[in-house]
Amino acid sequence: ARSLRLAGVGLALVALAIALGVAVGAVASAVRHAPSPASLSVGKAVSLQVEPVRGSCNSVFVVTATGPVQGSGTLLYRWARSDGEQSASTALSVTAHDGSFLITQHWQLGGQVSTPSITFQLLSPVAMTLTRSLQYSCP
Repeated sequence: ARSLRLAGVGLALVALAIALGVAVGAVASAVRHAPSPASLSVGKAVSLQVEPVRGSCNSVFVVTATGPVQGSGTLLYRWARSDGEQSASTALSVTAHDGSFLITQHWQLGGQVSTPSITFQLLSPVAMTLTRSLQYSCP
C-alpha cells in the first residue's frame, strides 16, 4: 500500500511538472508573438506654412510645420533661421491616435534683414529638411 501511495505521489508530481511546463511555454509563446507597439512613421506630405504671407518692420511671422504620422513614438525636430539662430532639438510625443503633427515657430523681424528664411529640420524618425523664404521689407 505504501509503494502504491509513493507511486501515486510521484505520478502527481510528474503531471504537475508537465502542466507547469506547458503553462510556461504558452506564456512565453504569447509574449513572443504579442503585437509590439507600432513604431512612428512620417508621411512624405510634410509642409511649411507662413503667416502673414508678407511682412514689414516688426512683423511676427508664424511658421507652421504639418505632416501625416502613423503609429506612435517620438518626433525629434529643430528650427534654424537664416540669421544663424537655431533651436535645440525638441521631442514631440505622438500617440497611435494622432494622424498628424502640427508644430509652430514665431519669428519677429525688425530692421533690415536680407533674404530671411526659416528651416524646419525633422531629425527622427526620418531625416527631412524644409526651408521657406519670408517675404519681408523694412525701409
